[in-house]
Amino acid sequence: MKAPQTPLLEVSDLSVTLPVRESKLHAVRGVSFSLARGEALGIVGESGSGKSMTSLALMNLLPKSAERNASVLRLGEHDLLAMDQIEFAKSVAARRMAMIFQEPMTSLNPVYTIGRQLTETMTIHGTAGPKEARERAIDLLDRIGVPDAKNRLAQYPHELSGGLRQRVMIAMMLMNAPDLLIADEPTTALDVTVQASILELLAELRKELGMALILVSHDLGVVSQSVDKIAVMYAGELIETGTVKDVLSSPQHPYTRGLLASIPAPRGTGERLPSIPGTVPPLFALPSGCTFADRCSYAETKCRAAPPPMQSAGEGHLYRCILPLNTTGSSVRTAVSAKSQIHSHDNGSLLSARNVSRTFTVRAGLLGKGKALKAVDDVSLDVAQGEIVALVGESGSGKSTLARILLGLQESDRGEVTISGRPILSISPFERAKLIQPVFQDPYSSLNPRKTIGQTVMRPLELHGIGSAQDRRKEAERVMELVGLPRRLLNNYPPQLSGGQRQRVAIARAIVLQPKILICDEPTSALDVSVQAQILNLLLDLRDELGLSYLLITHDLAVVNCIATRVAVMHRGRIVESGEKDAVLRTPRDPYTQTLLRSVQTMKFSANPRAADGAAGLQ
Repeated sequence: MKAPQTPLLEVSDLSVTLPVRESKLHAVRGVSFSLARGEALGIVGESGSGKSMTSLALMNLLPKSAERNASVLRLGEHDLLAMDQIEFAKSVAARRMAMIFQEPMTSLNPVYTIGRQLTETMTIHGTAGPKEARERAIDLLDRIGVPDAKNRLAQYPHELSGGLRQRVMIAMMLMNAPDLLIADEPTTALDVTVQASILELLAELRKELGMALILVSHDLGVVSQSVDKIAVMYAGELIETGTVKDVLSSPQHPYTRGLLASIPAPRGTGERLPSIPGTVPPLFALPSGCTFADRCSYAETKCRAAPPPMQSAGEGHLYRCILPLNTTGSSVRTAVSAKSQIHSHDNGSLLSARNVSRTFTVRAGLLGKGKALKAVDDVSLDVAQGEIVALVGESGSGKSTLARILLGLQESDRGEVTISGRPILSISPFERAKLIQPVFQDPYSSLNPRKTIGQTVMRPLELHGIGSAQDRRKEAERVMELVGLPRRLLNNYPPQLSGGQRQRVAIARAIVLQPKILICDEPTSALDVSVQAQILNLLLDLRDELGLSYLLITHDLAVVNCIATRVAVMHRGRIVESGEKDAVLRTPRDPYTQTLLRSVQTMKFSANPRAADGAAGLQ
């Protein structure tokens, strides 16, 4: 019998509380787990479940006002509870334990070059000299797919794309080969090919260096392919833990089953996804019983009377619920509807691009010689009434430039864009806003934090002089109801809303002028899988109710596979393949499309037959 390994990381009864006005926010409650050297743990759950706060507690990066308590919090020989900030920084941070953050632009210093930030990680801790640190930086950048790695060292963060910045952040955290790497959504904003290469690199480093990994993610496909154990968090506590195979192939908690059911998978195009109703309860006013009871179709009176205990579903597989093992049936109240139908594109093009090209001049430094870069190269694309056309491709392929041209925000060098047969540049910006609108990837940065939700939704009506103040308020209330937002949020501000609610606000603002087309740029990439299902269902419902058409820009091929009617694949400024969704995804002809599909992190061990079908369909 194999002797159990000594844990590298031991966490027992970890709790984190934060003062909120006259109350306390219980961000993390009673979390316990251990991790051996070379082992990987995936932590999954919705926004607000406590995933990131748990990671910050391990890294000693909590706000000063936060209170951290635990019975045991140990990394190897280091008692993390007994260490102050300075001792932790000298003895543990970067050398023994490092963390990759989700948003690299706020984690990288904007006034330091990439090279300085990478090499300082080693030179400050005395693990290497400048020359050796520079060589390791170039090697790591090469290994994670950063082109022209040597010259990148002289660049600044703002000169790199979001995907490249994330890769630099990953390289920086790997410079000292830490014993434990905590990765908080490390691949969320990355294309599938880059995502695959980074996950492959992390797996290699785990094997070579015996590095342990905590992967915080809402992408269950990524988690299933990358970890040994999984921990599902909800409302600050662990509600199911075990090996990735046990938890994903035989989930016992209704919440875990709901997450798996929400994963996009093939079905009739346009059918709605099952989704978990409601939201995570506020962590400063937790119910006395089960925190999931209000969202669970199995909830009984006794569920609300007292917190359910952890019970065993087999060796090492635990779940926090009163349900007996292997309870069958639907785990959540899903809202599946068959009303959405496939819309034909035989009605003529609503939005049309013909032979569109756009070239930029880029310079290496202030006095460098200009070099022509073809961002969009002879692209033709059509979107018909009621269609959902997906535009997929890697960062730098020209998708965003094409979107700006289609929106009339940028002129093309050659070719023409028309809406309903009219050249887009011949239409005034005010009239254009009533025809085509964007929905951006990050609603937090695209919404004004100083404007209430009502003011944000009413603003387009005010700019166009539509109706009286009372009429505009009524229209805002109607549109909010249409996108599933309660009227009580009218006077709230964006920071007071969840990510899914903010994205609904962005959609409400986009449709309040009743446009014909929405260009959605990665509208669900930053959302949890359950919230993603709600937003995708909303887009389908709005298409049916308002007759909308969509150009969906995304790198998530599972989303494409679920709701798109046609697909266009973009690579190096050109459309390399396009056609009906099934034809492109099932029998791709272009080598680049084939590479994209091979890179998709599909679900392993899934108990959800729809997800299993999806995995088979994309492989």
